[in-house]
Amino acid sequence: MINKNVDDPAYEQIKQKIIDGEYAPTQRLVEANLSQELGVSRHKVRAALERLHLDGLVHIEPNRGATVMSLELPEVLDILMAREVLEGGVAYLAAGKIGTANISRLGDCLNTMRASLNTGDYEQYSATNKIFHQIVYEASGNETMPQVINVLQQRLARLQFRTILIPGRAEQSIGEHDAIFRAIQAQNAAAAEQAARAHMQGLRRAIEKGWQLVRL
Repeated sequence: MINKNVDDPAYEQIKQKIIDGEYAPTQRLVEANLSQELGVSRHKVRAALERLHLDGLVHIEPNRGATVMSLELPEVLDILMAREVLEGGVAYLAAGKIGTANISRLGDCLNTMRASLNTGDYEQYSATNKIFHQIVYEASGNETMPQVINVLQQRLARLQFRTILIPGRAEQSIGEHDAIFRAIQAQNAAAAEQAARAHMQGLRRAIEKGWQLVRL
């Protein structure tokens, strides 16, 4: 059974190096080398690679070892299309169930995201963006859809902090989040679904247009 302990240092370090582009697409990940580099046992490296394989970040081929998965644009667009349906679904549910405390939290997130862009703090922006969506997921009351969304997000983890580099995308994203917030605040489920789907559609269009900027 694969250890899914979130505190697994080998998993976290290898994953971060893939996200940062330090381990490039199609690069071989040799257990012995990783063990020496990270200062952990080969057993822990192997378990980490198996977990990253499940995340869609590493490809493991019998008798050939592990390599960093490459991402091509058609696959990225397919994943985002699937996310569009799921994000719309959770926003629809959240609009009918969310309480005033979580509405306030969403508003705070939106304000922090705006401030982060104004100061160029893209790390803070991305972290708050994640919290914003997590609040919506929790408010939906549906456990399965957020779990599937998380699996899809892992596949695109390398793009997570790079889409902000696409000219105009940051400002567009703020507008999309504002539309989601206003629809949920008004408890308009249909509008919330539409806004969440529009957010994913905007992301797909931006990535398609700016692929050369975000690809690794």
